[in-house]
Parts: sequence; C-alpha cells; structure tokens
Amino acid sequence: MNKQIDHSLSINNGQLKIEDCVASELAEKFGTPLYVISESQLRENARGFQRAFGDRWPEGEVNILPAIKANYTLALRYILTEEGCGCDLFSEGELWAALKAGVDPAKTSLNGNSKVGFSNNILKTAIEHGVKITMDDASEFPLIEEVAKSLGKKAVVRIRLRPEYPALTAPTDFLVETVPTEVATQVYKSGMPMEDVIPLGKKVLASEHVDFVGIHIHQGRHSRNLEFWKGTMEGLACALGQLKREWEGWEPQEIDLGGGFPPPRDPTAREVDRSAWFTTRVLQAGVKIGGLFDARNKVVESMMNLDRSTDPVGTDPLADLAPTIDEYAQVVTDTLRTELIKNGLNPQGKKLEIEPGRGLYGGAGLHLSKVTFIKRQTKPLKLNWVNTDTTDSFLNDSVAEHSRFRYMLADKPIDNLSPDQVMTADLVGCSCNTDRIISNAKLPASVESGDVVAFLDTGAYQDSSASNFNAMPRPATVLVNGKHAEVIKRRETYEDVFKRDLVPARFESETEC
Repeated sequence: MNKQIDHSLSINNGQLKIEDCVASELAEKFGTPLYVISESQLRENARGFQRAFGDRWPEGEVNILPAIKANYTLALRYILTEEGCGCDLFSEGELWAALKAGVDPAKTSLNGNSKVGFSNNILKTAIEHGVKITMDDASEFPLIEEVAKSLGKKAVVRIRLRPEYPALTAPTDFLVETVPTEVATQVYKSGMPMEDVIPLGKKVLASEHVDFVGIHIHQGRHSRNLEFWKGTMEGLACALGQLKREWEGWEPQEIDLGGGFPPPRDPTAREVDRSAWFTTRVLQAGVKIGGLFDARNKVVESMMNLDRSTDPVGTDPLADLAPTIDEYAQVVTDTLRTELIKNGLNPQGKKLEIEPGRGLYGGAGLHLSKVTFIKRQTKPLKLNWVNTDTTDSFLNDSVAEHSRFRYMLADKPIDNLSPDQVMTADLVGCSCNTDRIISNAKLPASVESGDVVAFLDTGAYQDSSASNFNAMPRPATVLVNGKHAEVIKRRETYEDVFKRDLVPARFESETEC
C-alpha cells in the first residue's frame, strides 16, 4: 500500500516515511522518544505563507516572521533565515537565538511583557541591532527613550493593540467552557488598552528618539474558522480608524497580524469535551442510587465509548482538514483591505507582517515513541491501555490545548483492516501524570511491545514546552533531509536534568560517611 500524506510524509509498502527515511528505522537508530523535523516540509511551509499572503497583498511588502517560541532549535532558525524569514521574539534568549542565526533585524518584532522589571539589556541589544520593539505597555516607552538616547540611536517601535471584536461571538477553542472568543481575547493579558494607546501615541509621535512605524496584534489560535479571521480584521480596522482620528491623520506604515493559523491537520482542541458538566451530574446521580453501581458502570462505559465506533481525526491524516493557508490569506487580505477603506485608511503602501508558529512548524514535525506493553481490564469498566515510552510532558499540547494529534503505528497501517482486527485503547505515556495522550485510539489489534507509534504535527511547541517531570531527560531532535538524518538537538542525560542543582557540601560529606 502506497499513500502520500503531504509534501514530506508517505506510507510505502506499509511503512511510514518522512521524506526518504523510514520512521521506524529513525526510531531504531536514534532512540525513542524522538522529535523528527522534515527540512523540506519546513521550507515548503515558509514559502507557502510567503506566496499566500504576498500574492494577495499587492499593496505593499509582505514579511513572514515565524514565532521562534514555537520551536527555538537553532538549526531550524538557520533554515528559516535562508528562506528570507524574519522572526517574532519574546524573550532575551529568543533574541539571542535570532541574532545568532542571522535574522535580518528589520524583519523582527520583539513582542511581549518581558521588557519591564528586568535589566535593560534586552532593550539595549534590540536598539543596538535595529530590532523592532513592539510595546505591550505604556511603561515601556520611557525606558526605550532612555536607552535609545544613551546609545545615540533611534529605536524602531510599534504598539500592540487590544481591539474590540464584537463579531467574535463563537466560543474560543482554548477553553472547555463556552466562553465567546470576544471575551477570551479581552481576558488575555497581552496588548495595550486603547485608553492608554491614545495618549501614549501622541508622545511617541513627538519623540525624537523613536521611529514609530506601525501596529501589532496577535490573537492566537482561538478558532480555525475563516469567520474568526474576518471578525478579527474588522475589529483591527475599526481600531486603526479611531487612531487616525485621534492622531491627526496618522496611518501605520506596517501592520503585523501576529499568528494563530493552524497547520492543515490541526490537532488543537480536538479533545475538547463541552459535555463535562452534564456527564459529571449523571455520574454523581449514579453514585447516589444505592445498589446500582453495576448500572452506573455501564453508563460510564457507554459515555467513554461514545466516540469509539469511528476515529476519523486520528487514524486518517487527511480527514477533517483545516482551511488552507491560501484560504486564510484570502479572507484576511480581502477583509482588511475593505475594512481599512471603510474606516478611512488607505491600504496602499502598507507593509503586512505575519507571525506563524504552529501553522509553520507544526506540520513539519512528528514524534516517535515505542510501545512498552499493553494492559487490559474487563471490569468494573472495560478498558485497554497501550503504554509508550514517551509522556504528555513531551507532548504538552495534548494537555494544555486539548490537542488530538493524528497517530499511527509506523509499520502497521490501520487502513483496510476489518473491525475484528482493530482494538480501541488509550495511548498513554510513562509518567505518573494521567498521561492520556490519545483517548480511545483505534489501533491494529496486532499492536505489540516494540512497535513504533508516530504522533503527527508535533513540530510546534512540543519540544519548546517539554518538561523534565519525573526527572525524565527530554528527547533528541533529528532533522531529515531526503535520505539524510542528523541530530540537531541531543538527548538530555540524567546529569543534564540535575545540572543546576547545588548540594551543600555538608550533605555530600554525610552521604560519603
């Protein structure tokens, strides 16, 4: 059986391949758990964003500024620099990495609230190198002016806005609760309130120490719905119209729209269960009914089995795809253009910047793990667990963002198997967390210890948010380029895990005695 999944992934003769490398052979050679990145897919994703927005925004220059927080592995940043990409930065460490990898400072944005309350080193480095500073709070401006004046340089600045988005009434994907996206965007800490923006902008425009070039927003991945982006552009353009009126005709030279675009297979929020309140009440009622615990267990089991008949978002990488980046770019640029004009602004000559994280890195990576053992239970609830040598601490979005990654056994495709050849089990990890990485997974009944499990679309945020819970060393990262594979981030050792610890000498001497 041969099947092309995307630009870099395929199944050939029953084996999963990333570019020209067999996934199970990578697991054997480099060990598991293991992060794997396709160089050609990463490059193709970067070019895809540039094409999609560049072709649809002839009004001005378009720059892609990948969010380095999504994956700050240095080799990947060098690749993106070769592709002409800029960089979205947040911390001093990310700034160091971007400069180390040769990012053009004119294509950077130092975002976030890590500039005040720390040393001024991050501002000094940014201004010295010409990195654009996106102000998140009014308290940043006096510091920026002070540092710029001391260096004898002009700081390039922008303001991050918090527009109102009245059209975003659908629930955000980030929360289990049904909270409207409009509310969720206001609860989120980042960005400057309009009540602060208006007086600050007048000071910034009057300053001889800064060059005020534009506006920044960032929504994050609240929804994969195209209407979400339409409503976002409407809210942004309305805010820009207000600023033009308040600032005597000022218009931004550049507009940075941030990120929030999902990868095609989009694992985020696939495990969100908004029936939790109802389910909990039913279980409580069952417990209170004396002598009916067996009946309660059957109710529980039926609830847990609701999605066991099929699992399209899991076993089939091509099921229920998100809109394409071309579709997102079309909605974003069409709406922004229309709404800018409606609010009295001229789109012509305005630079557009995009800061994709998961949308760019996500689909370029997969995570490999080996099955350690299978455990089965018949009562009081009928359950199966396929244990692996990874953990949700290495696939953090399975917890933090209720992600359901597409998964498969690298050498045992589920395609064309009959129902009696398929088992349902939870794919779980090896930590003492609940560690339920994939609930109700559909797997070949022939699964056994040593089989390699591949979790797709893990190139963004999984490595950068991985922790050492249970004192587990974090996995290595391998870069695949055609038939060639090499380690670009080594596997941690136990010594690495405890390297920051300083044990008082008196304890060590007592241990030696």
